[in-house]
This record gives sequence, C-alpha cells and structure tokens, in this order.
Amino acid sequence: MFKKCFPFFIFFFITISFSAASEKELSYYIKKHELSENINILSVFGEDCVNCYYGFSYFLKEHKDEFKKEDFVFLFQKSAENEIDNIFKFRLGVDKIGCRIIIDDAFYDQVNKNGITTLSIIEKGKIAERFTSKDIYKFKHFAQSGAQTINYNLINLDTINLMSRFGTKKLSITLLNESKIVVQNKYTNDVSLFDLNTKRIIKKLPISAFTEKYDSLLKLLVLDNPENLEYNLKQYKEKTFYKSFPLCSVQEVYCFDNLVYLSLSVAQMEVDTNNHIVHGSQLAMVKLDSNLQIQHIYKIPERIPDSDKLLNFFDCIFIAPETAVVSLSVFDPSGLRKKDSICALYSVATNEIKILNFGYESFMPLKGNNGYYNYYHFDVLNENNLIKGYFNRSPFIYNISENTKRLIPDIGVDPKTIDINEKDKFFWISKIFPFQNSVFVIANQKQNETTLLQYDREMKTLISKKKIFEGYFSDAFILNNKVYAFENYSEKGDVAMLHIYELK
Repeated sequence: MFKKCFPFFIFFFITISFSAASEKELSYYIKKHELSENINILSVFGEDCVNCYYGFSYFLKEHKDEFKKEDFVFLFQKSAENEIDNIFKFRLGVDKIGCRIIIDDAFYDQVNKNGITTLSIIEKGKIAERFTSKDIYKFKHFAQSGAQTINYNLINLDTINLMSRFGTKKLSITLLNESKIVVQNKYTNDVSLFDLNTKRIIKKLPISAFTEKYDSLLKLLVLDNPENLEYNLKQYKEKTFYKSFPLCSVQEVYCFDNLVYLSLSVAQMEVDTNNHIVHGSQLAMVKLDSNLQIQHIYKIPERIPDSDKLLNFFDCIFIAPETAVVSLSVFDPSGLRKKDSICALYSVATNEIKILNFGYESFMPLKGNNGYYNYYHFDVLNENNLIKGYFNRSPFIYNISENTKRLIPDIGVDPKTIDINEKDKFFWISKIFPFQNSVFVIANQKQNETTLLQYDREMKTLISKKKIFEGYFSDAFILNNKVYAFENYSEKGDVAMLHIYELK
C-alpha cells in the first residue's frame, strides 16, 4: 500500500515545497527592496507592443487620483535598463521623477508570469491579483500601504574606540561597506582602510602617494595656464619657502557603491601685481577602488561658469556613480556670504554643474559671535530620483527637486522662535533616512541626549520616540538595517567612537 502511494507523496511534497518556496521568494524580494507588504508592481516588459504600453498609460491616467507613487513600483529586467527613460516618456507617458524603479531579473520573474507588461496587486505580502492590458477592465482597487505602525528599536552591536587605534580624535570617517570604513587622519592626512570585524588597519594610503605625483598633478590642474605651471614646477624644486605649506592635502573622504572618492587640495603659488607670492590651491577629485588603489584623478573647475560661486567640498554626498551634491563657497565681491544657493549637482566625469535651489533659513546666522562666517552642514537623500535634503541645524526637510519644504513634526524646536546660538544650541540632526515604510530621524533635542524618532513615510506623523544614546553623534551612515554612528565630541573629554547598531 505504502509503495503504491509513495510517488503521490513525493509529488504532493514537491508541490507544497515549490509553493512555499515561491511565497518565500516573493517575501524575500519585498524585504530586500524594503517594500511595504501592500504594494502595486507594474512589471514592465521592455519589448512589449505599443498597444500594451498605451493601454497601461491610459489606465494610469484614468486612475490618476488613486495612483500614488509611494504605493507603486515600476519593475524592469536588466535587459531594459538603458531604455527606461524612453519607456516612461514615449510609451507609458508617466513622469519618471518620484517613481520607485527597481531593476531585478529574479524579482521580475516572481511577479510576471505572463511575458508581457503586468500589474500585480500585492496585499499582505502575497499577489492578490494580476492584470495585463487585456483584462485591466477587471481592476477594482490599488493596494494601499497606509502608515506603518511597527515600532523599531536600535540594538547596540558593537562600539569601537578609534582614538586609541589612530592616536587622535581628529578623524573623519565614511562607510565603505558593511565590514569596512575609511578613516582620514586630520593631522597626517593619511587615509586608512579599517576592518570593523578584525578592528585592524588593513591598508594605508599616505599623503606622500600624492605629493610624489605633484608634477603630474600640477600639469593636470594648471595646464591651461602655462606660465603659472612653469613657475610652480620650478619654484617647488628650488625654494624651501615654497614647501612651507603642504603640497597636497586631503579635504574630505567620501564613499559610494564600494568606491572611495578623495577631495584633494594641491598647493599652487601665484605672483600678485606687487610681486608677492600668494598661496593658493587647486582641487582634484581622486577615485579609488575598495582597496585604495587610485583609479582616476579628475580636475575640479575653479569657478562655476557665469557665477561667483565655487565648489568647496565641505559637504559632498554621492547619489549616483560619479554624481554628487556638493557644497558651494557663496561670496559676492564685497565678501559677504549669501543665503541663496549653497550646493550644486555635480558630475566629476563630465564637469557638468547644476546649481540647486537650496539655501539657509533666516534663523541661521551668517556670522558667528567670533566674527567669522558660519557654515551649516547638510545631507541629502535620493528617493526615487527626487533629491531631498536637510541641514543639521534646521527642523525642516526639503524637497530640493520640487522646491518645497516640510516642518518635521515634534522635532523639538519651533522655527518661529528657534535660536541656534542660545536656547537651541544643542539641537542637531545627525541623520534622516527611510527604512521599510517609515522615516527615521537621529537627533539631539536637548543637551547630551540623542533620540531616535520614527515617522510615517510622508513624515506627517510621529510614531515613536526613544532615547538611544547619552551624548552626541556628529554623523551616521546607514546600510541595510545597520546604523554606524560616529561620536567625536563628548562633554566628558576627548573621544572618537564608532557605535554600530541594528535596526529591528
């Protein structure tokens, strides 16, 4: 009896296992891409017929009041990656800005079983309905994510004392990947690759690596001024005074997509009208691989065309390979700092520059009590091709692409009465970042206390608020569900600590 039934059991087991595996695969990709369990996915076939495209184009326009980009995903196969812009513009007739676009062959195979463009309604992590352009007339409603009410916590995984390993607190760090950070020593200008698992320096790039290339760097940066180039090449070899300033120094270090970018300042002397030697510098951007091997050196333009603005790289946030939002030096001829635009979208590969409409608030004093001009650090997020930003000292989040801003709810300060020099001097936003269906803010709302604030995806409602640290984080880096927070100021004394958390 058992022998006769055995093939049936094998078939039944395989069928059940395959079904379970299929559901597991779908949930895996929803988690991988940090999607809501209620989401609408248009899996777009790159070789579809014009009628199928237009069918969905008409459908989306017909349901424009219900179609919400935050509840929608456009899923493509890798083979269609280079045609995405054309498909949006000429076939779907949908504005690509603000759309969530995913390119993932395996995910595509999970939701598209028809071989043509398909709309999948995902509810509670499972496919509730599928539609092609032929049967879209049966459509009833989109899935709606709604506000995510799950309360998350930060779990402390590790704390690493970087000061004891590098001999100074004068460090800046950036995250390369889940197991490595890049550390810059502000005294020596050396750049080091540090392994977070072994807690060891595994590679060092000394500043001498660039000083030894000084001749070739000058030729790259000053080639369009042959007299100045000849003067510099001769003087730095013959006169000790020339070397009273470092020939090369690293301004800042940035990482993106497992690559390292250094903002390099190269000394350059000029003779003014009174025959005095004037110390100046030229900027270069150096691209390195994940082992600190130099890949390319880019010349940075001194001045933005038709503008009095200069790139300065006090802040530089890469949002795509070789494309970053970069800070500007904004001075008029009288020497006064302006409030109009403080950053630009910049391509290191092409030197294309687009000044962004992002400026200081009226409550951000242009000068400090010491008489020097203030600089306010900012950060940006690239959400579905929308550039959003925030200042560490402002309670707003800014949609730079659409030139709008929103007050962050319950952030602890009122923009009408905020005084960042006095009563609100401890207010500081370390990081704003999306995770799952929430947006998180790591901030100081009062002295010596860091909190984690959780909001809904549109940042309209505060979901939870938790004290997570006694002290201050100067910066934080997010990768998947890990938070890497750097503490380099403490009221208790010198410190350079890296705190690693898991968000769950």
